[in-house]
Amino acid sequence: MVPVTPPIMKELNINGAIVGCMVAAFAVTQLIAPPPAGKCVLIAYEFDPETYWESYRKLVKRIIQQQFTILSDVYELFMPIHYSPRRSEAYLVEMKIRILN
Repeated sequence: MVPVTPPIMKELNINGAIVGCMVAAFAVTQLIAPPPAGKCVLIAYEFDPETYWESYRKLVKRIIQQQFTILSDVYELFMPIHYSPRRSEAYLVEMKIRILN
């Protein structure tokens, strides 16, 4: 999970290169204090402001349908899909919630 989302990037006027450095720093942090291990319900998608909340709702709906017991908050991973300067920026978002079942 990376604590930066595209709306914040725009608000802070930062680009993918800066986010890349933040991802690297965050990766080191994950080695020191990783998120809890265990069984999770997960959804991953290419970021688009419109699909962010739609994907979150799908994740929650699945948990409710399967009657899973939730053990954690939502862990979110946000990272560039590529680092090419010749392509438009695109980001992968992965949301996961630890479950008991």
